[in-house]
Amino acid sequence: MSRSTIRVRPDEARLFDVIYVANGVFSDRYPKNPPLWRQFTDQWNALTGRNDTPEDIQHYMVTRRKWGGHPDGKLPCLGGAGRKDYPEPANDLSAEEIAKLGEICLAIGEGSDNLAFDSGLADEVGRRFAAATGRGVAVHVLIRIIFAKRKRGEWVKVGRMPTGPFGDMDQVAV
Repeated sequence: MSRSTIRVRPDEARLFDVIYVANGVFSDRYPKNPPLWRQFTDQWNALTGRNDTPEDIQHYMVTRRKWGGHPDGKLPCLGGAGRKDYPEPANDLSAEEIAKLGEICLAIGEGSDNLAFDSGLADEVGRRFAAATGRGVAVHVLIRIIFAKRKRGEWVKVGRMPTGPFGDMDQVAV
């Protein structure tokens, strides 16, 4: 799935950076804390007269953070100045439920970043998780777990996978 990032004027890009630095929340923390995410989005929309969604804002942040060639430049680095005082939801999923969540993501076939940008896709993961486990868990909690595991290298690989004439990892490692 491909998604276009929002387009902003140069003055809006400068304002975005000011709001981002003033809030002091690292860009990958917003999907993990919906009240902060909504607060940032509301502040941005109020100051610009725009009507962007939290998913639009997150996609714009990540695009600017990852792509140095973005027309608006890279997202400012918060470094040690980023806030660390916001609460995070607890992870109370069992190992079996986390494995089921991985199976669901593989079946959907979209990378974890897309869950933060597409509320419909994230909701689908939540629905499938509830159907598979019998538990309703907030989607932002599922996304937070997925992101944390991905950053530790513990998450399933979804998306473009290399192909080759090998049948298993032992053949690749030789």
